[in-house]
Amino acid sequence: MAAKIPVTALGAGTVGQIVSVSKTDRFTTTSTSYADITGFTASITPQSTSSKVLVISNWCWSSDASPYPKFILLRGSTSINVGDSSGSATQVSVGNNTDPAADENAIQQEQLSHHFLDSPSSASSVTYKWQTKTFNSGRTITVGGTATTNDGNKVNVPTNITLIELLQ
Repeated sequence: MAAKIPVTALGAGTVGQIVSVSKTDRFTTTSTSYADITGFTASITPQSTSSKVLVISNWCWSSDASPYPKFILLRGSTSINVGDSSGSATQVSVGNNTDPAADENAIQQEQLSHHFLDSPSSASSVTYKWQTKTFNSGRTITVGGTATTNDGNKVNVPTNITLIELLQ
């Protein structure tokens, strides 16, 4: 285990540590309930309960037909950084209502980014992860590339999550 330097010796806002995970495989789901995006997770053990954690994520999603994907960020099993409740709208961290012509065409690729400064109030290991769901089990969400890989114009894209501890 690495030695920890007292926060008082460094000053507030100093970077305590950085954890970064990059997954290069694809994830697909037709789930209408939130499902973990396999490998789109990272853990960090803050040096102090007053530390903040900057969560930076980027990923690409695609679909065989418009799935109206919903994405939520979780700390442990609790969703964080979601919108307020309003009417029948779903509370999400990132949502997308892309609707190609006739609602049936493939969505080739959309790149998404998200960042959030969290206050986990913990000096124990904290895990952040992403989940997604589709509105219709007949619609597949693909994370990590285009919906198909049948020619050289299609792509595979890394999915990244980085955690930066900021000492307070």
